[in-house]
Amino acid sequence: SDVGTERAARAARGWGNDSLHVFRPVDGGNASYVWVLDWDDQANATEFEQSLRSALDARSNATDGIWSLSDSYAAATITEIAEGTTAVVFGPESFVSTTSVTEAGGSVTIKTE
Repeated sequence: SDVGTERAARAARGWGNDSLHVFRPVDGGNASYVWVLDWDDQANATEFEQSLRSALDARSNATDGIWSLSDSYAAATITEIAEGTTAVVFGPESFVSTTSVTEAGGSVTIKTE
């Protein structure tokens, strides 16, 4: 399900910067991703998070903050790691459920188990 053009445009407002971190398993399986987005202000971060949650809710219900996406191999989670900074973790549920993203002093740390 789609969030619609107008809501997608609102969700993208205030997008300051982002980084995409790709995790490829050594066994050649599917990649996993951590997408960190910096927003111009908290209001824009909140709009993005609400829009993405709505899109994910249309595909699946979250359990303990993790959406299991029935039309793919993957799961996803959204976390506000600092004011105006959002992290989206996407990949197999085993990756999503064991990955944490934190921010301290302007540096982002991604830990996987």
